[in-house]
Amino acid sequence: MSDETRFDRLLKEIPRIAKAVSELPEEIRPAAFQALVAALAEPKAGAPGKRSKSPRVRRARSRPKAAASEGAVRPEVKDARLETKGLISWEDCKKKGEKILWILAATRNVVAGGLQNQEISWLLRRNKNTSIPPGNMRALLEGPLAAGQVVPVTIDGYAGWVIEEKGIKRMASEAEA
Repeated sequence: MSDETRFDRLLKEIPRIAKAVSELPEEIRPAAFQALVAALAEPKAGAPGKRSKSPRVRRARSRPKAAASEGAVRPEVKDARLETKGLISWEDCKKKGEKILWILAATRNVVAGGLQNQEISWLLRRNKNTSIPPGNMRALLEGPLAAGQVVPVTIDGYAGWVIEEKGIKRMASEAEA
């Protein structure tokens, strides 16, 4: 339907709209008139080839948190080799908290004083192609999964973690335990 015919249809309906609006209370007449005119001005829903004029509702997309950059990682961590002998298999670590404990256990003898959140995230991404943003570390390591297995520390002014004996035992393989 073209705009002219829609306008013609609206002109034909104005007397009926005016009569209906005149029967309403005085305070709501202007709003009712505007609503009726707007309803007639819109193309009918379901008319072939016509889209409704209502705006599409789009779901907001949140950007994923970024993993730590290499610049935030100390040189001794960049050069560290993971000591996996005696640890459970990486594939046995199903939850994110377990993966963090595994990294802490694998670096306990290589990096003195524990790892910062950024360093844990970097090691996971570099060695195991797993991404856990540094901002999520505290919640994962203070939760019930890792409670009592790590100690929070401050390393160069940043939050970090040291694995305790209980955590090491948890990450030890059956043969070593």
